[in-house]
Amino acid sequence: MSRLYLLIKIAALLFFKVSFSQELKGNIYFNGKPLPNVNIKINETTKGTSSDVNGKFKIEVNIGDTLNFSYVGMKIQKIGIKNYKPLKIYMESSVNELQEIVLKGIDKQLLESRKIITRFGEIDMDKVGYTAYGYTGKEIQSFSAIGVAQALVGRVPNLQITNSGVILRPRGFFEKYALWDIDGILYDGNPPYFDPSTVKSVFVIPSNTSSLRYGSRAAGGVIIVNTYNYFKNNISLKQLDYYTKNDDDILPNNKEELSEFVESNSSKINNLRVLAFKYEEENNNVFALRINRYIISKNPNDIKSYRDVAKSLINNKQYRNAWYNYLEYLRIKDNNISDLELNIIINDMERLYHVYGLKKKIKNFSTSKIFSDIKNDIRIVFEWTIPNEKINIEIINPKKQSVKFNLGSNSNNSEQIDEFFINGDILGNWIFNAKTMEGSNLNGTLKVTVYKNWLSSSKNKPIKKLFFFQQTKEGYYRLFKMNV
Repeated sequence: MSRLYLLIKIAALLFFKVSFSQELKGNIYFNGKPLPNVNIKINETTKGTSSDVNGKFKIEVNIGDTLNFSYVGMKIQKIGIKNYKPLKIYMESSVNELQEIVLKGIDKQLLESRKIITRFGEIDMDKVGYTAYGYTGKEIQSFSAIGVAQALVGRVPNLQITNSGVILRPRGFFEKYALWDIDGILYDGNPPYFDPSTVKSVFVIPSNTSSLRYGSRAAGGVIIVNTYNYFKNNISLKQLDYYTKNDDDILPNNKEELSEFVESNSSKINNLRVLAFKYEEENNNVFALRINRYIISKNPNDIKSYRDVAKSLINNKQYRNAWYNYLEYLRIKDNNISDLELNIIINDMERLYHVYGLKKKIKNFSTSKIFSDIKNDIRIVFEWTIPNEKINIEIINPKKQSVKFNLGSNSNNSEQIDEFFINGDILGNWIFNAKTMEGSNLNGTLKVTVYKNWLSSSKNKPIKKLFFFQQTKEGYYRLFKMNV
């Protein structure tokens, strides 16, 4: 009997080992230094991660998996997993070959130019009247093949790289992160990765100055980058203003102040939505839920109101209440719900069901999707707050193919929301733009929510962006870029 028990125990251990993935950790280096933002992907799957600012990573893998390590300008490393011992990966540069491709056909005069383009105009680097540090693309590439921020370390006084952004002041003096202006597009914190070999010039201004017109967003200084792509394409899209945590807002911080704000804005639903969004970004989920519940009482037939309440409930870990909130919207709309709204609500419920452990608690919910095929997809939801005005959304994939759709309509006030899926077959930079129509003079917001690996059990928080339209005229505007 004891021998049989031993065999069963060994078989169980072997089954556990081969059937369940385990966490693998490691470090990635280049030229003896930690390398951040390396893309790490399990071969023949869509599962992956990236290294942090210290070059460290962790990922769930099975024995027998192959990990692909890739970084723009470097050779791809492929490592077969034989055990769960920590890995040390040493990346090798292939940047010289890339430079020959990227710089081919570039006018030599561009290399010699000491002028730089900002979102608000042109600056002559040789004639500025404030402290600034300017470098050509050749200089940046000779300093570091990893990235612009890394190239500036030791050359711009007091510059420090953190997980959240670049600091241009001494520690403890005034710790705000630098604003990045890349080809006229503004980024707070850390910008998306771009190839250093495409850089034409970099201009670092440690202190904010009114002549640059960036306002409070540049309280931590500005790093201005021009790339050759900007000069080759000669296309400059206006960047829409959007909310960041660095905005100098003073939010109501007690129930009395909140009640006063809600009462004074009771007819201005979009102002309340913006305030709820800001509370969510500050992790004040209780106040966000209060506001969103008030909005639902004002707009009981609006899909955005019910989705906002559900998201607030999820943030407060009231998963079952969020589920019933979705069901209530379906009950209210009954046969009057559009196919688009129905799909969006069902997709929201699908995520809640799979990701937040409601499988064991909710019965009689049948999923119509092939779960294993879509759980790592990226889902993007667009919500427009000016239903009687139209805006055109353009999505451009890495192959320069585009998809366009409208939000809002003069004839149908319900067309305020839409969703888009990226399944990971086309990797690279995806670009999201918006076009306002002729005669526009818009006041409102566009909220974009990005769910990466949207049905994954990892409970990744969605990425939320809130864009402001303030007397916005007809034109073509940049929203954001996303690397897939």
